[in-house]
Amino acid sequence: MSENGRMDIKNKVWEICGILRDDGMHIGSYVEQVTILLFLKMIEQRESKFEEAEEIPQEYRWNKLTEKNGEELLDHYEDTLRDLGSREG
Repeated sequence: MSENGRMDIKNKVWEICGILRDDGMHIGSYVEQVTILLFLKMIEQRESKFEEAEEIPQEYRWNKLTEKNGEELLDHYEDTLRDLGSREG
């Protein structure tokens, strides 16, 4: 991954963290949210490296999160958590 790619990931994660913090989220929940974001990013990298498909719908993939900002990003992320959390597996 290029330096720009790493900075993009870092900036996107911190942007989401800032939204969560400003929304009054407790640090324990904050860490949990960052872990989920890292999980989504790792899935993207694993799929591209090993050409394996994970059972995560396209609308909840990492690249969909990176296309959004601000409230739109928060709303989409909450939808992602709600839907993925209700599925088995």
